[in-house]
Amino acid sequence: MKRFLATMIAIMMLLVSVAALAEEGGTEGTTEGETTTTGVNILVDQDVPVAATDSESFTLTKTYTVKGVTGVNPADTISFEVGKAARTKSSANFTADDNTEGKYAVTIADVDVAEGAKEVDFTVKLPVYDLPGVYSYTINEVDTNAAGVTYIADTLYLNVTIVTNQKTSALEIAGIAVHKATEDGEKIDDFENTYTAGSLTIDKTVTGNMGDRTLDFEFTVTFTAGTTGDEQDEVKAPITVTYPDGQEALATPATDVAVTDWTDGVATKTFTLKHGQSVTFNNIPSGVSYVVAETNPNTADNGYNYTVTPKGDTGDITDSAETASFTNDWDETPDTGIELETLPFALLMAAAFAGMMTLVVRRRKQEN
Repeated sequence: MKRFLATMIAIMMLLVSVAALAEEGGTEGTTEGETTTTGVNILVDQDVPVAATDSESFTLTKTYTVKGVTGVNPADTISFEVGKAARTKSSANFTADDNTEGKYAVTIADVDVAEGAKEVDFTVKLPVYDLPGVYSYTINEVDTNAAGVTYIADTLYLNVTIVTNQKTSALEIAGIAVHKATEDGEKIDDFENTYTAGSLTIDKTVTGNMGDRTLDFEFTVTFTAGTTGDEQDEVKAPITVTYPDGQEALATPATDVAVTDWTDGVATKTFTLKHGQSVTFNNIPSGVSYVVAETNPNTADNGYNYTVTPKGDTGDITDSAETASFTNDWDETPDTGIELETLPFALLMAAAFAGMMTLVVRRRKQEN
């Protein structure tokens, strides 16, 4: 019995010692046995401390959300502007001399986003810290004026918490967080941009009894990039062309608008359409305006009048499907001296009269 009690007391003392050590060596909000980088917080394991005297780095995520009827986000290179450190929540002095250029600088590598990529990780590199406290940095995403792209407008705040290890007296990184709008605002773990694009369909109809439905009519569509502030947007993704399934090939087909087709924010394509044909331009960035013009068909050889659906020939692209419908009509009243509709009756009357005259002649011959 005494041996059993002694064993139980030893086990209880061991458990109390382990709990005391865990409380002394741990950091609030950490996960023992694991060091993780989540993009919102870096949880520091005291068994594997992250020394503030070493240059550390971590990753965040840049994401692209595509909005609209058609859309493939463009290739782009995103940069960030990081402000100087502002140090708070510390009793130690923090003078201008301590914040000289580069001493506490955080650097963020440029983010190369491939065309159509929905997310990509990028690296944030921390400096060496020699004082405890909370180091706060402003982060602003640089607007590269990519057409259709909405960048992060809010200022972001990167907070790095440096603490003194109570056992070793060494400085350690206790936590990292990114906040939106203010130093203690909403935490985020990814930087989201939105790409918005729409489409434009141009179709052709020919009406009227003189309308030639085999004739090819020439069209020109001119796209003009929008502006952000005082700068013109840059179209960084191709505008692609599609046709309805089963449609006969155009005499002069429309082709994709490549990134290299733009000059001073303007790109033009010329093509032909005849009755019943259409072409659709896809992945047009929002903010791009368009003008569709048909070569005037009123020549010495024909007399077409053409109409366009309301707002069909000009407009601004948003996130919807726009349509420019062109109808050419040529209707004439035939110039004839014979009423074709009464001609059959006239022929019948003439035949009947001839028959009657033949009978009359025969009777007279018989009487004589």
